[in-house]
Amino acid sequence: MRDGDWSLRLGFELTLSLMREPNPPTAIFCANDLTAIGAIEALKQLGLRVPEDVSVLGYDDQEIARHTHPPLPTVVLPNYELGRWAVETLLQEEHNRAAGAPVRHRMVKLDGPLVERGSVRVTTEAKKPIINIISDLLIIILDEIIDTSG
Repeated sequence: MRDGDWSLRLGFELTLSLMREPNPPTAIFCANDLTAIGAIEALKQLGLRVPEDVSVLGYDDQEIARHTHPPLPTVVLPNYELGRWAVETLLQEEHNRAAGAPVRHRMVKLDGPLVERGSVRVTTEAKKPIINIISDLLIIILDEIIDTSG
């Protein structure tokens, strides 16, 4: 796992660093699509093929993800659901506050659909389907999406 700043540039640099590790990853999941594009460019510079050598997956389904070579699979942010949940929660918390109840800190998990495209290798190994890899999947987190510190 690497921390960064959501940029293409740092996705590039962090991927170069990851690939210098003694056991480099076979898949990289990036916290946004721009970082994933930087990762793809770094892998190409190293002479590695995406997805044959290393799979890359993005997050947030930016328009550019459709136009990379190979096209970048990504997880769609559930923006509508996030907004609806936030408004409902604020209204409920205001109602609770007016009734004298303490404010509750909450964490919510909203699923976003996977948009399958070409930078993830399809494998026939029953023991390691590429989307479910745990031991080989290295996650690049560029910022905390949810601050769990309360």
